[in-house]
Amino acid sequence: MNGLQITTRPEGAGIVRVSIAGEIDMATAPQVTDAARDAVTSGAREVRLDLAEVTFLDSTGIRTLLFAQRDAAEQGVLLRVVDAHHRVLRVLEITGALETLRDGATLQ
Repeated sequence: MNGLQITTRPEGAGIVRVSIAGEIDMATAPQVTDAARDAVTSGAREVRLDLAEVTFLDSTGIRTLLFAQRDAAEQGVLLRVVDAHHRVLRVLEITGALETLRDGATLQ
């Protein structure tokens, strides 16, 4: 069991929310990549990543989020992290990834 749950749902007007719960690490990063890619290529103009229920994020998870942001931008899709667990925010802040995600994704 990898401890990851991903739910994707439309929020109307070209917006798709991808809610992730559990741990994003080397074992689960491919699932996050696939979910983000599916949302970006679904015809959405905006993808909202909800990380409120993510309890662990390692360097592979950070890389996954940054690549998802890059891939979305290449497709002309806005990728936004709209919520994140305080532990995840702290990891992103310490590593410097938070600024990068804010610049391209608008962290609320």
